[in-house]
Amino acid sequence: MDFVEKKENNVSGLSLVLIFGYTFFFTSWTASYLAYEDDWKSKLTYTPTTVTDPQKIYVIDKFLYTFEIQPIVTSIFLFSTLCLMVLSGIYLFKYVIIKFFKVSNLT
Repeated sequence: MDFVEKKENNVSGLSLVLIFGYTFFFTSWTASYLAYEDDWKSKLTYTPTTVTDPQKIYVIDKFLYTFEIQPIVTSIFLFSTLCLMVLSGIYLFKYVIIKFFKVSNLT
């Protein structure tokens, strides 16, 4: 039974990484189109209005533009990023810190 549970955890972890990669790719792809908009300066929120080069647009403005264009994909990207960070923290605590310090009372 323990082997089956570990296998399911590995599959779900791999699925999460694949979802993260897919949504990261499409979020980045959509964000890159902000520089090609005719009125890209009107879509800026945090980038100073004195910027004349579209390559100097802040990443947060590109992300907000992506959220306007593809809100579902961007939301899934944020959720998968949060899940990966939580799972990484759990893994770090469970397998690295406990095994490194040989703390057996917590498990």
